[in-house]
Amino acid sequence: MKTLLQNWNIEKLKIERFKEPAGTKSTFRVNGTLPDGTRIRKRFDTEQQAKEERRKLAIAVESQVEDGEYRYTLLSRDQERDALVALKSLNNEFAEKKSLGAAVEFFIANYKSESIEEKKVEDALVVYEDDLRNREISEAYLKSTMSRLRRMNKTWGERLVSDITRDEAYDWIYCKQPEQIGPWDKTKRKAITSTERKTEYAALSGFFNFCKEFNYCLSSPLEKVRTPHKSTKDPKAYSPEQARRIMEAAQKHEEMIPKADSSVPYFALGLFASCRPDEIKRLDWKDFCWDEGEELVRVKGKGRGVRRRTVELPYNCIAWVKPYAKDSGSVYPGNGKKVIQRVYAIAGFRINPKYLDCKNHEQLWPLVKDAYDKSRSKPIGDGLRHSATTYRLKVIKSDGAVALWSGNSASMIHDHYKGLRTNKEAEEYWNILPAESDQAVYLIS
Repeated sequence: MKTLLQNWNIEKLKIERFKEPAGTKSTFRVNGTLPDGTRIRKRFDTEQQAKEERRKLAIAVESQVEDGEYRYTLLSRDQERDALVALKSLNNEFAEKKSLGAAVEFFIANYKSESIEEKKVEDALVVYEDDLRNREISEAYLKSTMSRLRRMNKTWGERLVSDITRDEAYDWIYCKQPEQIGPWDKTKRKAITSTERKTEYAALSGFFNFCKEFNYCLSSPLEKVRTPHKSTKDPKAYSPEQARRIMEAAQKHEEMIPKADSSVPYFALGLFASCRPDEIKRLDWKDFCWDEGEELVRVKGKGRGVRRRTVELPYNCIAWVKPYAKDSGSVYPGNGKKVIQRVYAIAGFRINPKYLDCKNHEQLWPLVKDAYDKSRSKPIGDGLRHSATTYRLKVIKSDGAVALWSGNSASMIHDHYKGLRTNKEAEEYWNILPAESDQAVYLIS
């Protein structure tokens, strides 16, 4: 009859310090039980002797296991037979021995729950795009996100969503070596900015989190891929002269193409009220209050829930915007993107020619035909809003007040916008007014 060896190891034999009752001499004792229940209590003069005895007892147990005196488990004969067949299969399949335990761990790590729906990346992408279109997101965000995901789809489209691994996702985001699979040109990928990598990460993460929610995969392969660190730089603001040129260019464009909706309110609300482009796109003329001394605009948020902020309009912003006020209707100009780019071109900035298809316009074309000249500077990213926030902080000097006005946090204002421009520049900036107005204002209520 074989004796069970279940849950037994060398730690069952403990080494204890033992003091003789009749004196001060200390000895060491091996105390415990063997697998067959035999009780061990042996004393030794030194701890090393006790350890040596314990090791000999353990070796004796192992020898008895090999001779079949002990069994490790209570496996049934069928379970033992199944284990032996599995080990034989492993040994037949692989030249080097593989343990049954390693095979089980691999199985657990790669097993797909029956609840997971097998869905190809290309098919999941169709569902995801439809979901995005049902949300309240900007067309620009949708276009940018889907452009990145379609690029990913060219590589992984035929594969199951659940088959994309963490290592593949990591290589895709952080690829720098030519042999790594990623979205960027192999000769230029080392120069890709952290901001670009972070944007790519966000697009893929949104897709795979959606797939996880819809049971196309157990987890997102990006869950254990660290988010790329986005380098922080001071926001750039237009100089007062640049801001003046932009406003004058908006007026000039309106004079040359009177049938088009004016872009003057768009630029004024950005430069002097710190409104975001997407916020202006959502604005209706009904959102304005023109009561004297309380001129303001209620800017709508987006997404779930009701979110809005009230922006008090500085005097020069009122001077630029109020003449265009209507009872209702969109504030954003029709064909807005093209109009806005043309205004930047007239103001002296470098603009992509695709926005300047106006060769037959005798007045406009001479002003924009050289707009793609490399000697020109590009418009500043989010420069309108950065300018308004920068110059308002220079005058009000209160992080909290400017944060409330611009829809930011006080810490953001303090850390990023302080000390970027001089008092003289701020005075010049807030005195940018339409040509028909000659009142200097500077003070901001």
